[in-house]
Amino acid sequence: MQNDTVEIVGVYQLEKDDIKDYDELLNPENIENAVAIEMLIKKPPQEIDGNFLAEITQANDSLPRDSWQAVYDERFLNESGTEIVSENEVRNMNSVITRVVFFFHYLDFDKPMQTPFGEVSLKPLTPMPKRLKGMVEYWEP
Repeated sequence: MQNDTVEIVGVYQLEKDDIKDYDELLNPENIENAVAIEMLIKKPPQEIDGNFLAEITQANDSLPRDSWQAVYDERFLNESGTEIVSENEVRNMNSVITRVVFFFHYLDFDKPMQTPFGEVSLKPLTPMPKRLKGMVEYWEP
């Protein structure tokens, strides 16, 4: 499914070293059902509505819409995806794109993600890229 505004850069499997305080997890099921998703939005950060990330989800026909999974622990990235930048920094960037990484639980690879700019197809699950390792860590909700 082609989307001219939003692109999934990657869907990344979480490994033990991607998880903050792995040995102290209260609910290991959270990790087993979580992935990191890197998304590229082909709009300047200043044009992205503050609720954009809150509106990213995936349909679940067995649940009402307000119970669908939501983005968790999102982080803005620089254009090349090599550094985390604060929301204030990203809004002041002179960029034509917005790049973000977030966690998502219970992802269904057979269904697209839903965004304010339409549906977008997922990519296959791959290991976390080296440029994000150690920079993007999962914290148990």
